[in-house]
Amino acid sequence: MSYEKEGGSSYSPVRVARQTRSEDALARIAQAVIGLLASEGQAALTHRRVADLAGVSLAATTYYYAGKFEMINDATARLLDAYINAFIRAAERHREGRLGIETLPALVVKLLKNAAGRHGRDTLAWFEIMLDCARHPKGHAIARGWLEAMDTAWTELAAELGHPPGSLKIGPAVDVVMGLLFITVPLGLSADEMEALMERNERLSPRAGDMVQGEVARLPGDLTRVTNKSRETRDRIVEAALELLMEGDAPLSYSAIAARVGLTVPTTTYHFGTLSALQTAAQRRLMGQAAAHYQHVRERIGSVAHEPAAIADIMADIFEAETTEGARLALAAFAIWVDAARKPELRPEVADMITRRIDDVRELLGKIGALARPGNALIALAQLLGREIRALSTGGFPDDRIVARQEFLETLLSLQSDSHPLMHQKLA
Repeated sequence: MSYEKEGGSSYSPVRVARQTRSEDALARIAQAVIGLLASEGQAALTHRRVADLAGVSLAATTYYYAGKFEMINDATARLLDAYINAFIRAAERHREGRLGIETLPALVVKLLKNAAGRHGRDTLAWFEIMLDCARHPKGHAIARGWLEAMDTAWTELAAELGHPPGSLKIGPAVDVVMGLLFITVPLGLSADEMEALMERNERLSPRAGDMVQGEVARLPGDLTRVTNKSRETRDRIVEAALELLMEGDAPLSYSAIAARVGLTVPTTTYHFGTLSALQTAAQRRLMGQAAAHYQHVRERIGSVAHEPAAIADIMADIFEAETTEGARLALAAFAIWVDAARKPELRPEVADMITRRIDDVRELLGKIGALARPGNALIALAQLLGREIRALSTGGFPDDRIVARQEFLETLLSLQSDSHPLMHQKLA
């Protein structure tokens, strides 16, 4: 049955109703996916969990989405659309004199403060999506599309803020912002602390150091009477959990860990009464391995450098090591950084790693007189980390090291001359 509309055309009320219901169901499912990504990570995504959270039937999720990848893909598209539309609206408000932001540094501060506040959920979901994209070729395509769209959106808004196309390399600027997000959000910095870092150029290291100094005991319970055999069993359990974390596709479970170690589930639960305690122990061990790998890379590369080109080589070597031989470990470590945003007990390890890396970069910058601002080392490290995330999530390109080295060199020169486009006005 159909009804006549004005102008003589017809429509089916059933079809329209179904379409409306479908769009509503898809939107609710997408929001459930984003919520789960933010609160628990991609390993928590199952059709049943999503259906329960979205308030739809299990059949509805399997009808619209074949699996986890399709759900993440749709959530990615919706987040990207919202982000792009926000940039378009920002450009329009700027033309109308209503934006309240006149510079790129001010825009970066606003983005970081929003990530610490009202956009926190979407930021965590985006973290999870970018890391999941790194694990399979179809994800690489999603990340490449996302970053291309981001580069375009940033180019257009940067032009509104006084940087016409061609005057600013957008890719490295986006990498800095990605790196800043991966540094500041996991540490749980407030909007005021974000502002202090970027607008007043305060150092991050003392803030992160406070977290390290405040670290509590790493393992629960009294282990003074634990036997050597028990310690060995615990070690095997933690190592199995670590391997599952490295794979990153499924949540930890007692059964999966017990099967991998060759133990019974009751034995596993005897040594770790909660999965949360076991996961934290495995995450801390993994962070230790990541720190050791970075130290090994730095010792192999060395630090003999007294000019920007040589330091750019060092940064490019670090980038290459962490996106090739150390890619799997780097990806797992980044996942723990993200989890630290949800679990404050992980922040001491994350803060320690970030502090050590900032101090390493600060030492390099000091050799070329590029420490006019306390925040310069943070900017340089953020670009390195953002470039790593770009390479990992997209699968990388053959000339990545060459391109990254040139980008690092240009950043070092701008920090040396106090002219980096994302830093606030020059010092007097």
